[in-house]
Amino acid sequence: MATFVAQFQAAWSSVPSMMDEEALDRFQRGLAPTIHLQVITRFPTSTDEAMCLALAVEAAQQHSQNILAEQHGFSPSHPQQASPQLVPEYLHTSGVAAMDLDVIRSRGPRQSSTSELKGVLAHTTPSLNVTESVPLVVPEEELIDLSDDQDVVSQELQKTLEKDKNYFNSLLSIKESDLPLYLISCNGRAVKVLIDSGASGSYVASTIVAGLPTCLIPNQEVETAGGHVLTINKQVTLPLDAQGYKHTTDAYVLDTKLDLILRRNWLKTVQPTPDWASDTWKISTNNQDYIIHPTHKQETQDITYLLSHRQVQRLERSKGIDEIFLCYVRPDIDNTTMAVQDEAEALVQEFNDTFQDTLPGLPPDCGVEHVIDTGDTDPISKPPYKMSPLELKELCKQITELLDLGLIQPSSSPWGAPVLFVRKKDGFMRLCIDYHAVNRVTRRHSHPLPRIDECLEQLHSAKYYSSIDLKSGYH
Repeated sequence: MATFVAQFQAAWSSVPSMMDEEALDRFQRGLAPTIHLQVITRFPTSTDEAMCLALAVEAAQQHSQNILAEQHGFSPSHPQQASPQLVPEYLHTSGVAAMDLDVIRSRGPRQSSTSELKGVLAHTTPSLNVTESVPLVVPEEELIDLSDDQDVVSQELQKTLEKDKNYFNSLLSIKESDLPLYLISCNGRAVKVLIDSGASGSYVASTIVAGLPTCLIPNQEVETAGGHVLTINKQVTLPLDAQGYKHTTDAYVLDTKLDLILRRNWLKTVQPTPDWASDTWKISTNNQDYIIHPTHKQETQDITYLLSHRQVQRLERSKGIDEIFLCYVRPDIDNTTMAVQDEAEALVQEFNDTFQDTLPGLPPDCGVEHVIDTGDTDPISKPPYKMSPLELKELCKQITELLDLGLIQPSSSPWGAPVLFVRKKDGFMRLCIDYHAVNRVTRRHSHPLPRIDECLEQLHSAKYYSSIDLKSGYH
């Protein structure tokens, strides 16, 4: 059965499109008849559960055959003499993990196991008259522990691993030299301990628990984001000596780069007081204080690297950045800056007729008249563009303002150009006139314009630049 399960898992992994429901159906139809009946009557909800049930049924059948062979002398190679009805009494839980199929020592008293097994044999094989003549006694150390507490431990461990998955991902990416580690005596040897409330469970390396009694728990695996597969199948009670404070704590055996990780339960039980300035912990009990010092002093390192804009874009596309913070550097305003601001405000007040928010009207006559030379071209008049009611309302408003200021006047010229609105950044609608048709027939002046690069070169020694926002007074 173990070979069939392994082959089925390999075949399933090669077909990613196969869903769990289809895999469950195919797995059940491929089982042997004696095992198939026992599995489908348990109504498994997943393929993993069906695999565990199939392995448990096979182990129970083989175990029952060995017991009957020892008691009555028939060969276990004849499976027809062992009743398959024996199996359901073994399966008191549907969440059996694969590691529970080995014959292990029971963790608690099993006083009713012999009588239950004896009653089942009497019901399934009446011709042997087991209840009357042959007392069936099964050694306690040979019983398979399939009790409900296995499910409870498995569920609690799975919840703990799910909570700690992100914690393992961040832990594997941190250098050991960057972590505040502490020296604590565990099992007669000094170990490096990480005290962190981010972990839901305490974890200890397998090299530390050598010689200590361990408790087998359902096998669980957690795969981190980096592809690391962490397996947990043992739990141990650790004797700890923290600078003279002796106590015990439970931890899961896990192969990590750290010797011991103490979790939140340890913090709740011991209730140490942290000193963040020195990275020390103080344990107070029985009017006595125990101070745990770090193995090395943590030094704050300056950021000595920069990322280019292209590197940030590449990391963002590959989802290598979780958060990005944008900071603006504001220089301190000194007395010199305040003096410059006061001088600028005084300058604006002195020439307030130049720096106006609104145009008072037409500028003074400069004695220059501009002529648009269109030759003998016939007058061009374009129809107006379609506008929304909001634009028509804004058009009437701005035309009225321009008429009041004297910037425009009513005209009966045969020339006409349509108007349109361009929305500015602040939401204001700027009135524009489409003179494309007039520009096409206008004779241009052939006057050489200065080169842009020469103009910029003349500003090479300039230190201060000003920007002028001209008001729309070109109508």
